[in-house]
Amino acid sequence: MALIILGKSGDDKGIQLEQLAKTILKHQGYSNVVTNVQVGGGSELDVTAVRKDITGIKEVSTPVLCECKAHQSPIALPDWLKFIGKLTIHRKKNERTIGLMIALSGANGAVIGSYNEDFANDDSVQLIANDDLMSLLQQVFNLPPADTVRGFLKSIPGIEVEEMDLVYYKKKVYWLISIGGQGYTFCNAQGTLSERKDVKDILPLLKGVTKYDETGYLDVFEGFELQRRRALLRVRMITELVSDRPVNKKVSDTLTKEIGAGSIDLPSFLANDPFMNYDHAKKMVRIKDDEEIDFCDFYRFILGSGASVELMMSDFYQVHINDDLLEKIWGIQSSFHVEEVDKEVCLTILKLSPSSLMYALNPDPLFHGFKVIQNDEQMRLLYQSHFKSMLFRHFQNDFQNQGLADLFLLKGVGKATMQTRLRIGENQNTIVLDSKQNFLWMKQKEADSPAVLVVAKDDLKDLKI
Repeated sequence: MALIILGKSGDDKGIQLEQLAKTILKHQGYSNVVTNVQVGGGSELDVTAVRKDITGIKEVSTPVLCECKAHQSPIALPDWLKFIGKLTIHRKKNERTIGLMIALSGANGAVIGSYNEDFANDDSVQLIANDDLMSLLQQVFNLPPADTVRGFLKSIPGIEVEEMDLVYYKKKVYWLISIGGQGYTFCNAQGTLSERKDVKDILPLLKGVTKYDETGYLDVFEGFELQRRRALLRVRMITELVSDRPVNKKVSDTLTKEIGAGSIDLPSFLANDPFMNYDHAKKMVRIKDDEEIDFCDFYRFILGSGASVELMMSDFYQVHINDDLLEKIWGIQSSFHVEEVDKEVCLTILKLSPSSLMYALNPDPLFHGFKVIQNDEQMRLLYQSHFKSMLFRHFQNDFQNQGLADLFLLKGVGKATMQTRLRIGENQNTIVLDSKQNFLWMKQKEADSPAVLVVAKDDLKDLKI
């Protein structure tokens, strides 16, 4: 992975690197950060700054001077010696002066040899190259790890990441993503897909600095976002249908416009839908019959695409979380089962907690080898304990989510007591930490007011809001 500084010209590229150095120094607590400072003898410093600290009763100033080289080739000895000369002159005024040489493409052997031998024990002289600069960039712009960005892109169908680089231009950082055999795209500093309008100014600057030009750009955001919005459109249609509200062309057009899902032809849009049919005779959309629907896929789809609380509260959603679904969940979890006495508890949790349901519908890696050891009673009990613990953990997170309050209140479980015990060490060195909290969802008197989550250590009785 490399850091690429863009610019409209070689001089502009140098200016961009200077501005980046300025941003880094400000982030590190320096003030009076100035670029292109004229000093004695007609010399010029790319960036200067000072940091003032109180030591004892006096203010101690630490100046820093910075040289920035955005060359495509490593810096050579003349550049290095010129930098050392400027630093030496500056240190005659203040011996605490720190000198930073920022070399985007690194340095040649002669420079590295001088740096390692002549300044090995001098932290006030620093040679900062591409990799070091990227580390500073990650701190200043709070960038996610590269593996996190790569993992996000892997979740997008048809995207195979070949290479990743960081791009800097005009105080903004982008992830440049090479897509195997197709072209390239961009992610923003947070690691999510950039829109074309956000990168249109930098597309012409790639030629000559990278292996890309404008023609290779892929607007993955547009395709991915349209796909996401159309999935949400399907969820909204399902919500209308299970709430006994008809969906015809007029309704679908209204929903499509509201969601921004582009232009669709309703019969074609639903032609291969696994959960809905288009009735050509009545020109209406309908939910498929139960035997035509794989409810594992159904719940994965709606929960992953933006299911509303209204949909979760519907009879259709609730009634199909049943024994048949549990049997399919056991198959997903390598034929693991809970005890018969625990089935109703599991079903209740799955109906109340979308996160618990989503967990159960996807293989837990811990159950990978369960079939091999399922006759071992001790191991079977261990797996049961793990499965229930995971359901409860997801339920606990959901119960404190205001967006789900109406679901809990409707189902008559507006209160939960959560008690945990943490045991550390063994025998006489054992430390036990107990925690107990009561959570209670309360509807306010105003009809349109959201529910309020009340938290207390002791039991709650006769509380009115």
